[in-house]
Amino acid sequence: MNETFTITGGRGVLTASWPMDRPPEQVWRSLVDADRLAEWFPARAEIDGDVIVFRFPDDPGEPAEGKVTERVEGSVLAYGWGGDLLRWEVSPEGVLSLRHTFDDVPGAASFAAGWTACAAALRGSLHGLAPVENTAWAADHERFAAMFALGEGVAEDDGDGWKVRVERQLPASVEATWAHLGEPSFTDVGEPVPPGFLAPGLLAGPVTGVEAPFHLGYRWRDASGAERGDVRWELAQGTGGARLLLTQTGTGEGAERARLAWRDVVARLAAGLLLSHTS
Repeated sequence: MNETFTITGGRGVLTASWPMDRPPEQVWRSLVDADRLAEWFPARAEIDGDVIVFRFPDDPGEPAEGKVTERVEGSVLAYGWGGDLLRWEVSPEGVLSLRHTFDDVPGAASFAAGWTACAAALRGSLHGLAPVENTAWAADHERFAAMFALGEGVAEDDGDGWKVRVERQLPASVEATWAHLGEPSFTDVGEPVPPGFLAPGLLAGPVTGVEAPFHLGYRWRDASGAERGDVRWELAQGTGGARLLLTQTGTGEGAERARLAWRDVVARLAAGLLLSHTS
């Protein structure tokens, strides 16, 4: 797989290709035949003219619909899925390529890890191999997160103060992430902040708000003890696991220092979650 990730017009663009070592007509059938597609794709998808209908296993809800935007028989198939756009291409050598365009930029590593698993399942299907459980998703996720430089965060200044924002998809569930941070279900407003929610050298006041396992907030202080701003951890379900949104506000100097500190805190958190997943 040759993966690239770019951001164009605020949208993520992931490209990848996989040699299937099978005749291109066989690869093509695995894109357009619903039964063959179901062997490797996340949903059963049926194409009817310019409409594609997605049905998910064990989901009794209404199926999702997308629009076929491009089709060159035997070669190119593109369609919308939710707000995303998938464009598949089969080369004369049987190489399958994908261009995936999406709004959820922090989810890029999850998408890449997911498509890697799907491509492996497709290759196995084309070669007549029995399906195998994918145990590499978390490791692939973190490999792509590093490759795509996700979780770097941003520091913004509006003239009255600054805000640091780090958003990162994590390789574990919301509950597992909260537990890894120290499982502070006992923490209440006014109590000390659990160590897992701190950055090195940060002087934290007591907890100002908490709802396990979704968010925790507190005020922070400078060396003189004066309150300078807020820190807030938020966890929600993201693409394949927990989505972390971490923010710190402040005034004066220190925005870039804070961004780097939280970037490293989140990177260590992700590494610890991966280790827990694989141990």
